Amino acid sequence: MSHRPTPAPNYTNAFLVTSAGILFMAFFTLAALGGILWVAIAAVAVHAGIRWLDRRREARHCPAPAAPPRR
Repeated sequence: MSHRPTPAPNYTNAFLVTSAGILFMAFFTLAALGGILWVAIAAVAVHAGIRWLDRRREARHCPAPAAPPRR
């Protein structure tokens, strides 16, 4: 009974292709998260700009408060 062990299959190419796919998905996820961050920052900046313009417009159209009478 002499059974010689068979060599293990060479899975190097499968490992490299799978690793490349996982790295691509990881970098794509990081880029997407970074993009969401920049979109959120831009939305906050636009909102602040609109509020600033609205306050500026209201300040121009509101009459100045009357001065208290002098004694």
